[in-house]
Amino acid sequence: MISQEQINYFAGFIASGFGYLLKYLHSKLNEALQVAYEARNKVNQLERDLSYQATDLKEIKIELRTLGDSINRLNT
Repeated sequence: MISQEQINYFAGFIASGFGYLLKYLHSKLNEALQVAYEARNKVNQLERDLSYQATDLKEIKIELRTLGDSINRLNT
């Protein structure tokens, strides 16, 4: 027959194993969350960079159009 002490020992072993598993899963979730935050921040930075580049390209297009108009006036 199994004694109460053996049952308690086994239950403690299972509980500590379960606690270890929960701690491990918690650390992995925190790592995944950190990676997700870093990825989101990088995407936000890339979006800002693209927005600035689009603005720069619009300004360059306007300047080229103005330069083209000036060249056309000089040629006439």
